[in-house]
Amino acid sequence: MRFHFGRTEVRISYGVIPFVLWCVAIGEGRILLFGVLSLFVHESAHLIAVRNLGLRAMCISVYPFGAVMRLSEGADDPKKERIVALAGPIGSATTAAFLCAIRTFFLINSEAIETFETVNLAIAVLNLIPAFPLDGGRIVRSLLFAVVKERTAKRIVLVLTALCAMGAASAGAWLLSKGIPAWTLLALPAFLMLSAFREWKTPDPGIIGDVLNRSKLIRCGEAQKAEFIVLSSDATIGDAVSAVSGSRMTFIRILDGSAIFELSENDLLKEAGRFGYAEPLKSVISSLTGRKSCVIIH
Repeated sequence: MRFHFGRTEVRISYGVIPFVLWCVAIGEGRILLFGVLSLFVHESAHLIAVRNLGLRAMCISVYPFGAVMRLSEGADDPKKERIVALAGPIGSATTAAFLCAIRTFFLINSEAIETFETVNLAIAVLNLIPAFPLDGGRIVRSLLFAVVKERTAKRIVLVLTALCAMGAASAGAWLLSKGIPAWTLLALPAFLMLSAFREWKTPDPGIIGDVLNRSKLIRCGEAQKAEFIVLSSDATIGDAVSAVSGSRMTFIRILDGSAIFELSENDLLKEAGRFGYAEPLKSVISSLTGRKSCVIIH
């Protein structure tokens, strides 16, 4: 399910529906409500940081265990990434501290306030785990940029993600053996590993930099060598971006039945920013039809 909040596209995963139904079925509807409110606080803190840094949230994807935000160009700056990532846990922790202060100073014995406080604190702590797509993983990656190459930093955090997933699965199994319901800890590893796989498939920002540099050279009148890459419409946008050459201008030809859609590398990056890297190329063909920059060969 998709809708727009201002200029930001919000995508809600289909996995959210069974998760909500499961929470209601086991009588945890109240916790679910406070979880949604706490997630709103967390993401609002991210958005405040994004706007203060002059960036834009292009898409927010909501999953059963949280949300992932994709930003506009400029977000690959390690310092900006660190600030945006830290803003979420700080916002959640600050909210929890504020609620605790209200209960303490005004002697309010409210179970609702205490639950909201606990959920906010849990979200702050959970997001500091050094794993993708959590804020902790992005913070660690941005810190590693200072000592290792970008690709190496990404691989290190992916290994940490796998270790955290195995740790969560082991902890969940141990708690269940003790009679303690810990189904969330057993579901969390699947979410972390799926997110890690998507992160692995995301092309390095260096490819995007090559395309931008070539665009500047072309505007200055400098000729560029070109090559054509042919992909099936079932391939993902990430596959297409990864196929872009680092030294030559690349044109992507998308095979869809009897038609061939030809797309420049610049327009490919625009589609990647709009749809994300995991989306299949056939999902963007309808948006390309009739566009002057898209050539259709029958």
